[in-house]
Amino acid sequence: MTTIRSDKTSGGLRRDSGQVTIFVVLALGIFLLGAMGFAVDMANLWFHRQSAQTAADAACTAGAMDLLVDATNAKTTQGGFTAGTDFDCSGATGVAPCQYAALNGYNASLAKNSSASSLGNEVYATFPASVSGVSTGAVPPATLAPNPYIRIDVVDHVQVFLSAMLSGSRSQPVHASAVCGLVLASAPTPLLILRPTDPNTLQITGSGGVTIIGGPSRSIQVNSGNSSAAFITANVDLCKGGPLFTGSDLGTFGGPSVPTVLGACPAGTGFRTGPTGRWAYPTSPIADPYAKVVPPTQPAAAPAPTAVAGPTATTPGVDGCPDRSGSNTNQLPNNLVDASGNLVTATTGCVEYHPGFYDRPIVVKQYTAIFEPGLYYMRIPNTTLPNTFDPGNCGTPGGGIVPPTGQCHYSLAVDTQGVVRPATPATPSAQADASHGVTFYLSGTSTGGYGSVFFGGNAGKAGSRTIDNFAISPDPTNGTAAACPGGAAPDSRLAVPTSVPGDVLLGPCTYDGSYFASATNTNDGSGVPKFRGMVFFQDRADGDNHGQPSMQGGGGLLVTGNMYFHNCPGSPSCNASSDYNAFLQFQGNSGSGTFLLGNITVDELNTGGAGAIAMQLNPNSIYYLLKVSLLK
Repeated sequence: MTTIRSDKTSGGLRRDSGQVTIFVVLALGIFLLGAMGFAVDMANLWFHRQSAQTAADAACTAGAMDLLVDATNAKTTQGGFTAGTDFDCSGATGVAPCQYAALNGYNASLAKNSSASSLGNEVYATFPASVSGVSTGAVPPATLAPNPYIRIDVVDHVQVFLSAMLSGSRSQPVHASAVCGLVLASAPTPLLILRPTDPNTLQITGSGGVTIIGGPSRSIQVNSGNSSAAFITANVDLCKGGPLFTGSDLGTFGGPSVPTVLGACPAGTGFRTGPTGRWAYPTSPIADPYAKVVPPTQPAAAPAPTAVAGPTATTPGVDGCPDRSGSNTNQLPNNLVDASGNLVTATTGCVEYHPGFYDRPIVVKQYTAIFEPGLYYMRIPNTTLPNTFDPGNCGTPGGGIVPPTGQCHYSLAVDTQGVVRPATPATPSAQADASHGVTFYLSGTSTGGYGSVFFGGNAGKAGSRTIDNFAISPDPTNGTAAACPGGAAPDSRLAVPTSVPGDVLLGPCTYDGSYFASATNTNDGSGVPKFRGMVFFQDRADGDNHGQPSMQGGGGLLVTGNMYFHNCPGSPSCNASSDYNAFLQFQGNSGSGTFLLGNITVDELNTGGAGAIAMQLNPNSIYYLLKVSLLK
């Protein structure tokens, strides 16, 4: 017999099942819709945050580039703003940082500190006095860059949807900021033309030109903002420039946008470079690399020059004298006198000069001079003695400088059949230093004019004299060759011969490329001052049109070290309208062999005739320049 039982409980549950599920699904759906809504809002805010940061970075970098131009070219309103004065892009749409922000989608449709319920964006700039994290050594001096930092803030008021139900506001502000500025950084220095205005501040004409081997990726920089800043019709060979020796750049801030004459490597005419180089326009100016280097202190009077014997078949020359010719008695200039005013007579090969203060020019003409290492401080009181400056014709430099109307003034003149070489005394004088090189500080008096350096068209030629060539190979014992003790030999790709005739001047061995007694020449940790420094340091107050350097040596000229000719009395703060009047001129037949193993920093540079320069730029980072950096 079968018993039938009923299960009311399970039957009741089956009738109610599904009702709770509906509520659960409904709740989950509402939650997921809310989460999706918030996700859409948050994703939209994140996207706008990234876009705002990109705009802030771009605008900040643009502003810092303008700060760089202000600092290097002595301007005050580059980019349409005044450094140190905050601005709001809602009322300054033409300002460079604002334009870069607009190009990235932020047009400053709202004024700074607009209502949180507004839709649109704010863009504004401030100039912080300091930035955390920037090392003390990287902060530029106030005299060089009084307002080195700029901060750009971008506030994007983004429309929100679901989150507006909670906040009560239809927009959510998204904030991004960037801090940029100028820092001091070590970098290789190219052939640098500092004058910030005028055409033809770099003028390369004639049959000579410039050849640069090695160095940084930019071999030449022309800072002038003029559209014709660089005028080049002769050869500018950068085919083996740059760190890879495969080509380097010529950069010009103002122009022209393309070279006047463009040639191809390895031969050709006009501007030419290798596959890794280019004519770069526009490029930001490069600041004076020696802005932190103060002029030397005037030393005691130099000892009287002395006559020393040259080499013979069995003995070397005294203190490195290379002249085998015997007597030079009848060839010495009338102003070569000792401390008592008596004429120095060289009964043997060379006249040896000693470092110290000189109130008369050094004129080397038809004799051989050797220079003991140290500082030669040249300040000639033109009003005290007649004919104290040696006159030489500078020619016409061109560019923005007013051409000289007569003869020029020179503190150091190497003229017809004059030959200059380094001295290596076994017993140095009291004023000599251990730099293995010389620095000529070329000064003057404002009433009597300033003197500079002159190499005549026949300088370096021996005439009837017999003079040994100068060996280029390194000499680790006494540093008399082109390299300092512990330094590298000239790169073989420069094609400098193993020995050279003519004139040779070696700069001091330094850590930073300045001069031996400079306060900036501090131990870099290596303990080896292996970089040649300044051979010529012209007084920054020298804006005298008749006291600028001219080099025309046709008998060969090798300068190992740096040449610095910059007119800026208030350095590092310069006046664009009244300063930058120094120029260097290579003319005549100097193309027979002018080698510079170092760099040139000058307000203007002009070559003409057969004037030519072959340069090997130092690839090591030993000079301090202003550079733009995105700091935060």
